Amino acid sequence: MNKEVIGIVQKLSEEDLENIKAGKTSINLGGDENLRAKITEALLTGLLGTLKQRANEAYVLNWIGTKVPHGTEINGQKIGWTQNGVATDVNGKIIGYYDRLLEWGGEGKNEHCMVIFTDNPALPR
Repeated sequence: MNKEVIGIVQKLSEEDLENIKAGKTSINLGGDENLRAKITEALLTGLLGTLKQRANEAYVLNWIGTKVPHGTEINGQKIGWTQNGVATDVNGKIIGYYDRLLEWGGEGKNEHCMVIFTDNPALPR
């Protein structure tokens, strides 16, 4: 069995998050030289409607392995499950809301990418 690899956990800057909220695509993830990054940059503008408007932080996760990035740490909380746009910790507490940018991609059909929006005042605590 292959071990899951968390490739990138990248916190977006406040400026990038504000640009997402404003519908601008000035986020640079290397899209000038990397097609996947270019697609990611383009997709970031349409994520999660009003939920992203209330987010204080956003993280891009890229990994190889299973569909759920089990154990990935976001703001000191480890992801236990992701389903229907909701990321929860190992105890079932909501960490944030997410949108998948890539599912079962790449040559091995095991590459994934998502953006998780956190610190949302609308989150049930």
